[in-house]
Amino acid sequence: MSKSPYSKDPRFSYRLDANGEIHRIEGEQDLVVARYDAKTQAVFFKKVDLRKFKKEVITFMAEDEIKYKSMQREDMPADPVSDSIPKRPKMDKLMGDKTPAVVDWYRQYKPNEFLTRYGVYDQRYTGPVKEIVNDYIVNSAGKEEFRGTIAKPSSVVDALVAERKTHVTFTPEECLNWDDQYNAEDDES
Repeated sequence: MSKSPYSKDPRFSYRLDANGEIHRIEGEQDLVVARYDAKTQAVFFKKVDLRKFKKEVITFMAEDEIKYKSMQREDMPADPVSDSIPKRPKMDKLMGDKTPAVVDWYRQYKPNEFLTRYGVYDQRYTGPVKEIVNDYIVNSAGKEEFRGTIAKPSSVVDALVAERKTHVTFTPEECLNWDDQYNAEDDES
């Protein structure tokens, strides 16, 4: 059983079985929510389970020291493994996998991982947004100092909407006219 923070909730826990299936156990209910391929160290999610269980599954794996190199959606073709793909750029220490060059690399070379890692919705958005951006000032020494975040109103056309904010995605909270029907459609698959 898991030693993750999620397992401290007595209502449910996680386990990885010998077939690579990751189970969420809640009372008498035993639900397979992901699959782990030990050979490729990839975690595969069904589209319908991705938003519900990704964070919990990844936390379970980290806490139980189960190494994974990628996460994928099962309803899409697996990302190519090829020597012709350039090495992923280094992550910025502060930005991690949201480093713009890293996000762009996933988007170009590992599209399944890009959609899964950042939680990109199938539907795009056109309309007003209130983008949350970092605000900097130049101090008396001429150096930039981080001041906080501000909401910057603008409008977008055909924008990517995702659970995680990157330089190429907007969160549903930023999309002022985002309709929950998009979320409902994703959950019905």
